[in-house]
Amino acid sequence: MKINLKDKWIDVYLLFLPLFYLLSCLALIICLIKKTRKFSFKKFFNSDFLLFDLALLSFFITVLISSLLSFDKTNSLIAFPLFCFYLLAHFLLRDTAKRKGGERLLNVIFLSLFFLCGIGIIQYLLNLNIDRQIFVFNLLLSTEEGITSTLGKPNNFAAFLVLALPLVLTSISGQKKNKKKQGFLFILFFLGIFSLLLTRSLGGIGTTGIVIAIYLLIKKRKIGLIVIGIGIIILFIFQSYLFTILKKYGTLNARIYTWENVSIPLIKEHPFLGVGINNYPKIAPSYSFWHTENHAHNLYLHYLGEMGFIGSFFLFFNISIFAGYMIKLFKKTNFYLSNLSLGFLLSIISILIFGMIETVLTGFETGLLLWSLMGIGLGIYSRNKTAKYLKK
Repeated sequence: MKINLKDKWIDVYLLFLPLFYLLSCLALIICLIKKTRKFSFKKFFNSDFLLFDLALLSFFITVLISSLLSFDKTNSLIAFPLFCFYLLAHFLLRDTAKRKGGERLLNVIFLSLFFLCGIGIIQYLLNLNIDRQIFVFNLLLSTEEGITSTLGKPNNFAAFLVLALPLVLTSISGQKKNKKKQGFLFILFFLGIFSLLLTRSLGGIGTTGIVIAIYLLIKKRKIGLIVIGIGIIILFIFQSYLFTILKKYGTLNARIYTWENVSIPLIKEHPFLGVGINNYPKIAPSYSFWHTENHAHNLYLHYLGEMGFIGSFFLFFNISIFAGYMIKLFKKTNFYLSNLSLGFLLSIISILIFGMIETVLTGFETGLLLWSLMGIGLGIYSRNKTAKYLKK
C-alpha cells in the first residue's frame, strides 16, 4: 500500500514521541502545513463526532481564556502553544486512522515503545546517570529513584507505559493469525512490565495490575477471578513486607499534605477558570513553605487548580464521550476491532486510575500520546462504523 509523505511524517511523529520530542513536534508541524491546503471548516463541522469536537474546542477556548486571565499571563500564554499540540495531534491522527486504518499507526507506537523500554533497561544495566542540556533539548537519564529512559522522571516513564501497555495486551489476542507479530507483542508486553517495575512507581505498578485484572474479567472471567483471588491471598500473607515497601518508596503522606494544604485551598480561591496552565508551580509555594513539587501529584486536583471547574469539565467530558464510542465499538464489531477498542478503553481507565496519585498528563509526551490515541480510536470508529462486519 502506498503511503503519502504526510503519513510518513505521522510515522516520524509517533516513532520519536517518547524518544526525541522536538523532532516529533517538528513532524507534526510539517503534517499541519500539508493538511491545511485541503482543510474545510464545513467538512470539519459535519464530522461524525460533532458533540465531541465542540466540547474539545470549548475545552481549548476555556484554557485560553484562563491563560489570559491567569495568575501569570506571560507564563500561561507561553505554555499555551505547546498545549495546542494536543489538539493538533488528535485531529491529524484521527484523519490518518480514518483514511488508512489504525493498525499501522499502532505498530509504530509499539516499535517506539520497544526502543523506549530498551533504552530504559540499558540505562539500568549500565547505571547511567546523565544530565545534559543541548540547546532546548535536555537529556536526563537517572537511576537514583527508578529508571527514566528518555522521559526525564521515573513517573513520566511509568505514565507512558501505563497508557500504552493496555493496547499491547489486547493486541496480543487480536493477532492469532500472525504468530510473528503476536510473539513480538508478547516480548514487548513483558519488556514493558519489567521496565515499569524498574521505575519503582508503585502507583503505575498497581494501576497496571488492576487493568490486567479488568481485562481478564472481561475476556476470561474464571481466570480473572482466580488471579484476583490469588492477588488478595498474596496481599494478606505478605502485608507486612508490602507495607515496608510502601514506606520505603511511597510518599502518600507528602501527597495528602499537598492536597490538603495547597491543592484544595488553591481550587477554592480560583474555582471557575483556575490560575492558568503552567502556573501551579509558581503559586503553590504561597500556600505552603514546605511545598517543593511543581505539580499536585493528582491529575484531577492539578487540572482543577490550573483550569478550574469549567476547563476540567470539558476535558473529562471529552474523555467520557471517547470511552462511550469505544464501548459501542467493543459491543458491535468483529473480534479484532473488539480487542482494539477494549485496548483504547483500558488505556483511558489506566491513566484515570494512575491520575489519582500522580499528575500523569503534565508530562508533555504522555499528554500527546493520550490525545493521539483518542484520535486513532475515533478514526478507527469512523472508518468501521458502517463496515459490513459490524453487528446490526
